[in-house]
Amino acid sequence: IALHRAHVTGVVHRDLKPANIMLNDDGEPIVMDFGLARLNRAGEAEITQSGAIMGSPAYMAPEQIQGCEHIDRRTDLYATGCLLFELLCGETPFTEDNPAAMLMAHVDSIPRSVRTKCPECPVALERLIARLLEKQPEDRPWDALAVHTELTAIQEQLKQGVKGSGTGEVLS
Repeated sequence: IALHRAHVTGVVHRDLKPANIMLNDDGEPIVMDFGLARLNRAGEAEITQSGAIMGSPAYMAPEQIQGCEHIDRRTDLYATGCLLFELLCGETPFTEDNPAAMLMAHVDSIPRSVRTKCPECPVALERLIARLLEKQPEDRPWDALAVHTELTAIQEQLKQGVKGSGTGEVLS
């Protein structure tokens, strides 16, 4: 929800990573460190320096790496996909040894399925993460609120004993 609120005001974080998410006393996540966030008059993010790559390589969206001028909420959604992948698998979608190779993997490689590292992951969650990690921003979910809504639905299915695969398969 915090990310959605930022996006509604036209702010794009551009550097979501574990170090920038803390939990409050109630265990709710708080997004911190908006040091790379930008807002222009039209409510769209601007590149801080023309041609400069800014962010954390393990969580950067392809359009951010390629220095595209139009960075929007979907850039943060890609990073959200990387974070969810890491929460479930214990590592980011791409694990190259150096930052340059990591950046190229985000641009050119298809991330492996979450279920290869975390077979108990509900299929619906795996599909959501795959959509968040789409190379083209327009192929990602619409916004952070849509992601939150989908995650809440998956959580409710799990509470009811449904894997969330859309098949109605019940957990044993």
